[in-house]
Amino acid sequence: MENNHNRYYKQVLPVLESKVAECHLLGYKTVTVYSLWNYLVKKKWKKPQEKTLSQITYDIFRVSVGDLMNFESVEAFKKPNLFTELEPEELQSLLGRKVPK
Repeated sequence: MENNHNRYYKQVLPVLESKVAECHLLGYKTVTVYSLWNYLVKKKWKKPQEKTLSQITYDIFRVSVGDLMNFESVEAFKKPNLFTELEPEELQSLLGRKVPK
C-alpha cells in the first residue's frame, strides 16, 4: 500500500501553517512548513499506511516541538560537512580572513 499523504498536502496547508506559527510563538523561529512536512513524511508516516484526512490533520496537531527539533538535529548530523575537504588556504579565501593552522 502506498502512502497517500501527499495528495492531502494542499488541504492541510493551513493546519501546517498553524503549527509552524505555534512553533514560532514558542521561540522556534527556524521551523518552516517544509521542515514540518519533511518530519511528518520521514518520521511519522514512514510506514506505508492508508491515512484519512482527519488522521493526517490529527498527526500534524500532535507534533511535539521537542520531537521536531530532535529530528532536525539528527538530520543535520547526517548531512556532509562541506568544509572538511578544504585546505586552510581555500577556507581562508572563502571566509576572507586568516584561518589559524
